[in-house]
Amino acid sequence: MRDSRFLELFIGAEDATRPLVGRQIREIGIPSGAFVAMLRRRKESFEPVGETELKDGDHVTFIGEPAAIEQLYRRYVDPGKDE
Repeated sequence: MRDSRFLELFIGAEDATRPLVGRQIREIGIPSGAFVAMLRRRKESFEPVGETELKDGDHVTFIGEPAAIEQLYRRYVDPGKDE
């Protein structure tokens, strides 16, 4: 079961999140109603800022309104479905 108010993405160079690798948080087009709550890189967790660059292997946690989280889910987890 998925929680409609948060989404954790694994950033990987070999999947649908590949366009995020090397981009800054402020560049990724987060839908209105959602924000990045935490970034986990290796064994460190921190609150990223707009200039934080995403790297292959990062785990990004988004929280927000269900509609915004659904947009992120469809974009990066299940991109085969139309929005």
